[in-house]
Amino acid sequence: MTKKHEQHNTQTLPESSRKCDDSVKNSNTGRITSSSFAIAWSIVLLVLFTFFHQYIAYYEPETIGGVSKWIRYPILTEAFFSWLPILVATLVLFIIGHIILIYFDKYLLQETVLTVLSLFVVVTVLSLLFIFPFDFTRIPHVEMASVLYPFTRIALIGAIVVLGVGTLVKLIKLIVGISMPKTS
Repeated sequence: MTKKHEQHNTQTLPESSRKCDDSVKNSNTGRITSSSFAIAWSIVLLVLFTFFHQYIAYYEPETIGGVSKWIRYPILTEAFFSWLPILVATLVLFIIGHIILIYFDKYLLQETVLTVLSLFVVVTVLSLLFIFPFDFTRIPHVEMASVLYPFTRIALIGAIVVLGVGTLVKLIKLIVGISMPKTS
């Protein structure tokens, strides 16, 4: 179709049809953008947790003779390496899942992939809670260390609840999407 013919076609369409066409284009663009950001963040997290995990620490400045330097107190234990494969698997699946979503624009596939990925995220955070690879006793402030332990556990439990509810909602949407007959 030529540009002139396409422009003529668009001008003869009713306003509601043009809005619908724009919303379809925008939803496709939004879906691709969303998946692209998910892939980018997954890669960043994969690199951070795999290669730079030693920087997950408590930092405190120390001044000696007028010269300040940062002292790092690592908070991750060896148990972190038990949890790392779970995280890596989830992030790799996240990347693969979102690549699939970019290439295939099918609603049912999208809902299925997002539901499965959400389930993997819940399992990953749940395993982090059970493995709990944190040692806050290395932090020089006893009061802060004593507060961080329960706070971290509560935050992880809260994240599991929120992510679990989100996954349940996605699962219900998927079941309803499968069971509802398509109307033409």
